[in-house]
Amino acid sequence: AVVPETEEYGVSSMVYRARRPFHPHRLYTFLQQFFCFAKDWNNERDNRNVTTTNTKSNDNGKETSPYSRNPPTAPIEQHYGSILRSKGTCWIAGRDRYETTWAQTGKIIQLSPNSEQPWYCNIPPEEWPDDDDERSEIQARFYQNQPAESDDDDDDDKDPYPFGDRRQEVVLIGVNLQNDAVQKGLDDCLLTEPELQHYLPSMMPTGAYADPFLPEVMECHDPANLFFKARPGQDQHILVAPGFKLTLHSVALNVVEQEEDNNIRAVKVWLDPSDELSHHHGVLLASLRPDVCEQVATSIALMPPSEPEEGDQYPIRRIRVEAKTTRTRQESCSGVMANVEVHFVGSVEPLPYSSNHNGEPIEDQEDDVPNAMEEESDVEEG
Repeated sequence: AVVPETEEYGVSSMVYRARRPFHPHRLYTFLQQFFCFAKDWNNERDNRNVTTTNTKSNDNGKETSPYSRNPPTAPIEQHYGSILRSKGTCWIAGRDRYETTWAQTGKIIQLSPNSEQPWYCNIPPEEWPDDDDERSEIQARFYQNQPAESDDDDDDDKDPYPFGDRRQEVVLIGVNLQNDAVQKGLDDCLLTEPELQHYLPSMMPTGAYADPFLPEVMECHDPANLFFKARPGQDQHILVAPGFKLTLHSVALNVVEQEEDNNIRAVKVWLDPSDELSHHHGVLLASLRPDVCEQVATSIALMPPSEPEEGDQYPIRRIRVEAKTTRTRQESCSGVMANVEVHFVGSVEPLPYSSNHNGEPIEDQEDDVPNAMEEESDVEEG
Protein backbone atom coordinates (compact mmCIF):
# COMPACT_ATOMS: atom_id res chain seq x y z
CA ALA A 1 0.00 0.00 0.00
CA VAL A 2 1.17 3.48 -0.78
CA VAL A 3 1.73 5.52 2.37
CA PRO A 4 0.59 9.15 1.99
CA GLU A 5 3.40 11.66 2.35
CA THR A 6 1.50 13.32 5.18
CA GLU A 7 1.77 10.11 7.20
CA GLU A 8 5.28 9.21 6.03
CA TYR A 9 6.72 12.57 7.06
CA GLY A 10 4.31 13.36 9.88
CA VAL A 11 2.82 16.43 8.20
CA SER A 12 -0.44 17.70 9.68
CA SER A 13 -2.38 20.90 10.16
CA MET A 14 -4.59 22.61 12.70
CA VAL A 15 -6.74 25.72 12.85
CA TYR A 16 -6.37 27.92 15.91
CA ARG A 17 -9.52 29.87 16.83
CA ALA A 18 -10.30 32.14 19.77
CA ARG A 19 -12.58 35.09 20.56
CA ARG A 20 -10.24 36.98 22.88
CA PRO A 21 -7.43 39.32 21.77
CA PHE A 22 -3.78 38.41 22.04
CA HIS A 23 -1.73 40.37 24.53
CA PRO A 24 0.94 41.72 22.12
CA HIS A 25 3.88 41.37 24.48
CA ARG A 26 3.00 37.81 25.48
CA LEU A 27 2.39 36.77 21.87
CA TYR A 28 5.67 38.30 20.68
CA THR A 29 7.60 36.51 23.44
CA PHE A 30 5.93 33.19 22.59
CA LEU A 31 6.56 33.44 18.85
CA GLN A 32 10.21 34.42 19.37
CA GLN A 33 10.84 30.86 20.53
CA PHE A 34 10.17 29.61 16.99
CA PHE A 35 10.69 32.42 14.49
CA CYS A 36 12.59 35.53 13.54
CA PHE A 37 10.37 38.51 12.81
CA ALA A 38 10.73 39.93 9.32
CA LYS A 39 11.44 43.45 10.58
CA ASP A 40 14.34 42.15 12.70
CA TRP A 41 15.61 40.00 9.86
CA ASN A 42 15.66 42.96 7.48
CA ASN A 43 17.18 45.29 10.04
CA GLU A 44 19.54 42.67 11.48
CA ARG A 45 19.17 43.38 15.19
CA ASP A 46 16.88 46.22 16.14
CA ASN A 47 19.23 47.52 18.82
CA ARG A 48 18.80 51.20 18.02
CA ASN A 49 16.34 51.87 20.85
CA VAL A 50 18.43 50.79 23.83
CA THR A 51 22.03 51.75 24.53
CA THR A 52 23.96 50.50 27.52
CA THR A 53 27.01 51.42 29.48
CA ASN A 54 27.86 47.81 30.24
CA THR A 55 27.96 45.26 27.41
CA LYS A 56 28.55 41.54 27.65
CA SER A 57 31.00 39.32 25.82
CA ASN A 58 30.55 35.71 24.85
CA ASP A 59 33.06 32.92 25.26
CA ASN A 60 34.84 33.99 22.07
CA GLY A 61 35.39 37.49 23.38
CA LYS A 62 32.92 39.01 20.92
CA GLU A 63 30.45 41.61 22.10
CA THR A 64 26.88 40.30 22.28
CA SER A 65 23.63 42.17 22.14
CA PRO A 66 20.66 41.73 24.47
CA TYR A 67 18.69 41.07 21.28
CA SER A 68 20.75 38.00 20.42
CA ARG A 69 18.92 34.83 21.22
CA ASN A 70 19.64 31.18 20.58
CA PRO A 71 16.48 29.34 21.54
CA PRO A 72 16.74 25.66 22.48
CA THR A 73 15.28 24.54 19.14
CA ALA A 74 15.31 20.79 19.85
CA PRO A 75 13.34 20.90 23.14
CA ILE A 76 10.88 23.40 21.67
CA GLU A 77 10.26 21.31 18.56
CA GLN A 78 9.90 18.23 20.71
CA HIS A 79 7.21 19.95 22.75
CA TYR A 80 5.32 21.78 19.98
CA GLY A 81 6.45 20.13 16.76
CA SER A 82 7.98 21.95 13.80
CA ILE A 83 5.74 24.68 12.36
CA LEU A 84 6.52 25.00 8.66
CA ARG A 85 3.81 27.39 7.51
CA SER A 86 1.08 29.41 9.14
CA LYS A 87 -1.24 32.15 7.97
CA GLY A 88 -4.50 33.79 8.90
CA THR A 89 -6.14 36.67 10.69
CA CYS A 90 -5.57 37.67 14.28
CA TRP A 91 -6.73 40.28 16.77
CA ILE A 92 -4.12 41.98 18.93
CA ALA A 93 -5.15 43.96 22.00
CA GLY A 94 -4.92 47.69 21.39
CA ARG A 95 -5.32 47.19 17.62
CA ASP A 96 -9.08 47.15 17.32
CA ARG A 97 -9.70 49.00 14.05
CA TYR A 98 -8.11 46.62 11.55
CA GLU A 99 -7.43 42.94 11.16
CA THR A 100 -3.84 41.87 11.71
CA THR A 101 -2.41 39.62 9.01
CA TRP A 102 -0.44 36.59 10.20
CA ALA A 103 2.05 35.19 7.66
CA GLN A 104 4.89 32.75 8.35
CA THR A 105 7.10 30.57 6.20
CA GLY A 106 10.02 28.63 7.65
CA LYS A 107 11.76 30.70 10.31
CA ILE A 108 10.43 34.10 9.18
CA ILE A 109 7.15 35.49 10.50
CA GLN A 110 5.35 38.77 9.97
CA LEU A 111 2.33 40.11 11.84
CA SER A 112 1.27 43.38 10.27
CA PRO A 113 -1.82 45.62 10.40
CA ASN A 114 -4.09 45.28 7.39
CA SER A 115 -5.26 48.85 6.89
CA GLU A 116 -7.32 47.76 3.88
CA GLN A 117 -9.50 45.46 5.95
CA PRO A 118 -11.16 46.96 9.03
CA TRP A 119 -13.14 44.62 11.24
CA TYR A 120 -16.70 44.57 9.93
CA CYS A 121 -17.99 45.78 13.30
CA ASN A 122 -16.31 49.08 12.36
CA ILE A 123 -18.05 49.22 8.98
CA PRO A 124 -21.74 50.20 8.52
CA PRO A 125 -23.74 47.17 7.23
CA GLU A 126 -24.78 49.10 4.13
CA GLU A 127 -21.09 49.12 3.12
CA TRP A 128 -20.68 45.35 3.45
CA PRO A 129 -20.42 43.21 0.28
CA ASP A 130 -23.67 42.84 -1.67
CA ASP A 131 -23.47 39.06 -2.04
CA ASP A 132 -26.05 37.43 0.27
CA ASP A 133 -23.88 34.42 1.13
CA GLU A 134 -20.91 36.61 1.97
CA ARG A 135 -23.05 38.90 4.12
CA SER A 136 -24.44 35.87 5.98
CA GLU A 137 -20.93 34.61 6.61
CA ILE A 138 -19.88 38.01 7.98
CA GLN A 139 -22.98 38.23 10.16
CA ALA A 140 -22.25 34.79 11.63
CA ARG A 141 -18.92 36.09 12.95
CA PHE A 142 -20.81 38.43 15.27
CA TYR A 143 -21.87 35.49 17.44
CA GLN A 144 -19.92 33.61 20.08
CA ASN A 145 -20.07 30.33 18.15
CA GLN A 146 -19.16 30.66 14.50
CA PRO A 147 -20.47 28.09 11.97
CA ALA A 148 -17.08 26.35 11.92
CA GLU A 149 -17.33 25.91 15.69
CA SER A 150 -20.96 24.90 15.95
CA ASP A 151 -23.38 22.77 13.91
CA ASP A 152 -26.33 24.84 15.09
CA ASP A 153 -27.51 27.19 12.37
CA ASP A 154 -30.21 28.83 14.49
CA ASP A 155 -29.03 32.36 15.26
CA ASP A 156 -31.55 32.55 18.10
CA ASP A 157 -29.49 30.00 20.05
CA LYS A 158 -26.27 31.96 19.62
CA ASP A 159 -25.02 34.69 21.92
CA PRO A 160 -24.00 37.97 20.26
CA TYR A 161 -20.31 38.57 20.77
CA PRO A 162 -19.63 41.90 22.54
CA PHE A 163 -16.56 42.62 20.37
CA GLY A 164 -18.23 42.17 16.97
CA ASP A 165 -16.45 39.98 14.44
CA ARG A 166 -12.99 40.29 16.01
CA ARG A 167 -11.38 36.89 16.38
CA GLN A 168 -8.32 34.67 15.99
CA GLU A 169 -8.28 32.33 12.99
CA VAL A 170 -4.87 30.96 12.04
CA VAL A 171 -4.03 27.82 10.03
CA LEU A 172 -0.79 26.07 11.05
CA ILE A 173 0.97 23.33 9.06
CA GLY A 174 3.88 21.41 10.48
CA VAL A 175 5.74 18.17 11.09
CA ASN A 176 4.85 16.19 14.21
CA LEU A 177 2.62 19.08 15.20
CA GLN A 178 1.51 18.81 18.84
CA ASN A 179 -1.94 20.38 18.57
CA ASP A 180 -2.72 20.49 22.27
CA ALA A 181 0.61 22.11 23.15
CA VAL A 182 0.29 24.72 20.38
CA GLN A 183 -3.32 25.41 21.41
CA LYS A 184 -2.32 25.93 25.05
CA GLY A 185 0.72 28.03 24.13
CA LEU A 186 -1.38 30.43 22.07
CA ASP A 187 -4.21 30.42 24.63
CA ASP A 188 -1.73 31.60 27.26
CA CYS A 189 -1.00 34.64 25.06
CA LEU A 190 -4.63 35.81 25.11
CA LEU A 191 -5.94 38.43 27.50
CA THR A 192 -7.13 36.77 30.68
CA GLU A 193 -10.75 36.97 31.73
CA PRO A 194 -10.00 39.68 34.35
CA GLU A 195 -8.09 41.68 31.71
CA LEU A 196 -10.96 41.29 29.26
CA GLN A 197 -13.53 42.57 31.76
CA HIS A 198 -11.91 46.03 31.61
CA TYR A 199 -11.26 45.97 27.87
CA LEU A 200 -13.04 48.73 25.95
CA PRO A 201 -11.87 48.91 22.31
CA SER A 202 -13.38 52.34 21.68
CA MET A 203 -11.60 53.79 24.72
CA MET A 204 -8.13 52.28 24.26
CA PRO A 205 -5.40 54.84 23.53
CA THR A 206 -2.86 54.08 20.82
CA GLY A 207 0.03 52.23 22.46
CA ALA A 208 -2.02 51.08 25.45
CA TYR A 209 -0.08 47.80 25.59
CA ALA A 210 3.63 47.10 25.24
CA ASP A 211 3.58 46.06 21.58
CA PRO A 212 6.74 45.08 19.65
CA PHE A 213 4.91 44.39 16.37
CA LEU A 214 4.88 46.70 13.35
CA PRO A 215 2.86 49.75 14.41
CA GLU A 216 -0.39 50.89 12.90
CA VAL A 217 -0.28 54.34 11.34
CA MET A 218 -1.98 56.96 13.49
CA GLU A 219 -3.91 59.02 10.96
CA CYS A 220 -4.68 62.64 11.88
CA HIS A 221 -7.48 63.69 9.57
CA ASP A 222 -10.25 64.84 11.92
CA PRO A 223 -10.34 67.36 14.79
CA ALA A 224 -9.66 65.43 17.99
CA ASN A 225 -7.83 65.43 21.31
CA LEU A 226 -5.22 62.67 21.42
CA PHE A 227 -3.53 60.62 24.10
CA PHE A 228 -1.05 57.96 23.06
CA LYS A 229 2.02 56.10 24.30
CA ALA A 230 5.38 55.10 22.86
CA ARG A 231 8.11 52.90 24.31
CA PRO A 232 11.66 51.77 23.50
CA GLY A 233 11.19 49.42 20.57
CA GLN A 234 7.59 50.55 20.10
CA ASP A 235 7.54 53.52 17.75
CA GLN A 236 4.45 55.48 16.79
CA HIS A 237 3.95 56.23 13.10
CA ILE A 238 2.01 59.41 12.37
CA LEU A 239 0.37 60.63 9.18
CA VAL A 240 -0.89 64.22 9.29
CA ALA A 241 -3.50 64.67 6.58
CA PRO A 242 -3.46 67.72 4.29
CA GLY A 243 -5.42 70.58 5.82
CA PHE A 244 -4.66 69.58 9.43
CA LYS A 245 -1.93 69.92 12.01
CA LEU A 246 -1.05 67.84 15.06
CA THR A 247 0.15 69.80 18.09
CA LEU A 248 1.92 67.98 20.93
CA HIS A 249 1.14 69.70 24.23
CA SER A 250 2.79 67.43 26.76
CA VAL A 251 5.40 64.65 26.93
CA ALA A 252 5.62 62.66 30.17
CA LEU A 253 7.77 59.74 31.31
CA ASN A 254 6.35 56.83 33.26
CA VAL A 255 8.81 54.21 34.49
CA VAL A 256 6.66 51.29 35.57
CA GLU A 257 9.46 49.52 37.39
CA GLN A 258 13.09 50.34 38.16
CA GLU A 259 15.49 47.46 38.76
CA GLU A 260 18.72 47.90 40.68
CA ASP A 261 20.79 46.08 38.05
CA ASN A 262 19.03 47.70 35.09
CA ASN A 263 18.45 51.30 36.05
CA ILE A 264 16.87 53.71 33.56
CA ARG A 265 19.26 56.66 33.37
CA ALA A 266 17.56 58.76 30.70
CA VAL A 267 14.93 58.57 27.99
CA LYS A 268 15.17 60.54 24.75
CA VAL A 269 12.20 61.18 22.50
CA TRP A 270 12.85 61.73 18.79
CA LEU A 271 10.72 62.86 15.88
CA ASP A 272 12.01 61.27 12.67
CA PRO A 273 10.94 62.59 9.26
CA SER A 274 10.46 59.05 7.93
CA ASP A 275 9.30 55.67 9.21
CA GLU A 276 12.16 53.88 7.44
CA LEU A 277 13.86 51.56 9.92
CA SER A 278 17.33 52.81 9.03
CA HIS A 279 16.43 56.51 9.19
CA HIS A 280 17.54 57.92 12.55
CA HIS A 281 18.13 61.60 11.82
CA GLY A 282 15.29 63.31 13.59
CA VAL A 283 14.67 66.18 15.95
CA LEU A 284 15.08 65.67 19.68
CA LEU A 285 11.69 66.47 21.23
CA ALA A 286 12.55 65.81 24.87
CA SER A 287 15.15 64.31 27.16
CA LEU A 288 13.56 62.88 30.28
CA ARG A 289 15.16 61.61 33.46
CA PRO A 290 13.17 59.64 36.04
CA ASP A 291 14.81 61.40 38.98
CA VAL A 292 14.93 64.94 37.49
CA CYS A 293 12.15 65.76 35.05
CA GLU A 294 9.31 63.40 34.26
CA GLN A 295 7.07 65.75 32.28
CA VAL A 296 7.69 68.46 29.69
CA ALA A 297 5.14 70.96 28.39
CA THR A 298 5.56 71.52 24.68
CA SER A 299 3.94 73.34 21.79
CA ILE A 300 5.25 71.36 18.84
CA ALA A 301 3.22 71.42 15.64
CA LEU A 302 3.48 68.64 13.08
CA MET A 303 2.36 70.12 9.80
CA PRO A 304 1.13 68.20 6.78
CA PRO A 305 3.72 67.63 4.03
CA SER A 306 3.67 70.15 1.23
CA GLU A 307 3.88 67.50 -1.47
CA PRO A 308 3.36 63.74 -1.60
CA GLU A 309 6.23 61.38 -2.19
CA GLU A 310 6.39 58.88 -5.03
CA GLY A 311 3.07 57.23 -5.82
CA ASP A 312 1.05 60.05 -4.27
CA GLN A 313 1.95 58.71 -0.82
CA TYR A 314 2.49 61.23 1.94
CA PRO A 315 5.47 60.61 4.24
CA ILE A 316 4.84 59.05 7.62
CA ARG A 317 6.64 60.62 10.58
CA ARG A 318 7.85 58.49 13.43
CA ILE A 319 8.07 59.14 17.15
CA ARG A 320 10.91 57.07 18.53
CA VAL A 321 11.91 56.46 22.15
CA GLU A 322 15.49 55.71 23.13
CA ALA A 323 16.25 54.49 26.64
CA LYS A 324 19.70 54.68 28.17
CA THR A 325 20.19 52.08 30.87
CA THR A 326 22.88 50.84 33.21
CA ARG A 327 22.83 47.13 32.73
CA THR A 328 24.82 44.58 34.66
CA ARG A 329 23.12 41.67 32.95
CA GLN A 330 21.65 41.00 29.57
CA GLU A 331 18.03 41.97 29.07
CA SER A 332 15.88 41.96 25.99
CA CYS A 333 14.51 45.07 24.37
CA SER A 334 11.02 43.82 25.19
CA GLY A 335 11.93 43.84 28.91
CA VAL A 336 12.83 47.54 28.74
CA MET A 337 9.72 48.16 26.65
CA ALA A 338 7.48 46.75 29.36
CA ASN A 339 8.94 49.07 32.00
CA VAL A 340 9.26 52.42 30.17
CA GLU A 341 6.35 54.45 28.81
CA VAL A 342 6.29 57.92 27.29
CA HIS A 343 2.85 59.55 27.34
CA PHE A 344 1.83 62.17 24.78
CA VAL A 345 -1.07 64.60 24.90
CA GLY A 346 -1.93 66.42 21.70
CA SER A 347 -4.69 67.76 19.51
CA VAL A 348 -5.56 67.63 15.83
CA GLU A 349 -6.95 70.84 14.37
CA PRO A 350 -7.78 72.09 10.88
CA LEU A 351 -5.35 74.60 9.50
CA PRO A 352 -6.77 78.14 9.48
CA TYR A 353 -5.96 78.63 5.80
CA SER A 354 -7.66 75.43 4.61
CA SER A 355 -11.09 76.35 3.34
CA ASN A 356 -12.47 72.85 3.07
CA HIS A 357 -10.02 70.71 5.09
CA ASN A 358 -8.72 69.02 1.97
CA GLY A 359 -5.28 70.54 2.03
CA GLU A 360 -5.90 73.28 -0.56
CA PRO A 361 -4.86 76.53 1.13
CA ILE A 362 -6.38 79.87 0.32
CA GLU A 363 -3.92 81.86 -1.77
CA ASP A 364 -1.89 84.77 -0.42
CA GLN A 365 -1.93 83.51 3.16
CA GLU A 366 1.19 82.36 4.93
CA ASP A 367 1.54 79.70 7.51
CA ASP A 368 2.79 81.12 10.80
CA VAL A 369 2.65 77.84 12.70
CA PRO A 370 6.08 76.50 13.69
CA ASN A 371 6.95 73.17 12.11
CA ALA A 372 9.01 70.80 14.26
CA MET A 373 10.67 69.22 11.25
CA GLU A 374 11.81 72.58 9.87
CA GLU A 375 13.22 74.00 13.09
CA GLU A 376 16.41 72.01 13.22
CA SER A 377 18.64 74.69 14.62
CA ASP A 378 19.97 74.25 18.13
CA VAL A 379 18.68 70.70 18.36
CA GLU A 380 20.53 67.44 18.62
CA GLU A 381 20.43 65.02 15.74
CA GLY A 382 20.17 61.32 16.34
